[in-house]
Amino acid sequence: MEVFRVGVPFTTIEARMRRHTAGGEVILAEPGIGEKASAHWRVEGVLFNPLLIAVPIWIVVGFIGPTLNKWDRGIKHRAWAKRWMCTGCGYDVQELPICPECGLKNIPTGSCEKPENFDRGL
Repeated sequence: MEVFRVGVPFTTIEARMRRHTAGGEVILAEPGIGEKASAHWRVEGVLFNPLLIAVPIWIVVGFIGPTLNKWDRGIKHRAWAKRWMCTGCGYDVQELPICPECGLKNIPTGSCEKPENFDRGL
């Protein structure tokens, strides 16, 4: 009996065939020659293969995405500060003491910081 298995790491589909040969000729075949073998779904493969493959990928994506976003925002905010733009919203603050767009306090180095009693009312 030959068993054909598909699926990694657990078998997802399994097909069984039996062939008897004599002198290179097939004398008995189940299923018959030219007929399709019956395939059976394996529960452990259907349930666990997606978990073992997809979940680790989403864990990596879920960690890398926010990390890259935070890194990119840091670069953007430092570039804004060098060009005398508010680091909170990117508004051109030049010589203004407080950003009129978001209310962050302007620091002479070209960056903005929140005043002590700042509240956006969120």
